[in-house]
Amino acid sequence: MIWTPELPIEPPERKDQDRINHLHDMQDAEFEIGAFLEEYKKIFPEEIKNFLLNLRIRVSDEMES
Repeated sequence: MIWTPELPIEPPERKDQDRINHLHDMQDAEFEIGAFLEEYKKIFPEEIKNFLLNLRIRVSDEMES
């Protein structure tokens, strides 16, 4: 019988995993904030539109850097 080392159950964590998690959290937050503000768009349409646009730009900039 030949001995073979046991393979890890999960793959090793990537070196940039914290950044990946942070970007994913930002995307989730953007979606959740947008969903929350949806019901208030009739009251503050321009303000919410501008806020969500700024939020989307911020997330996009973070992903590109």
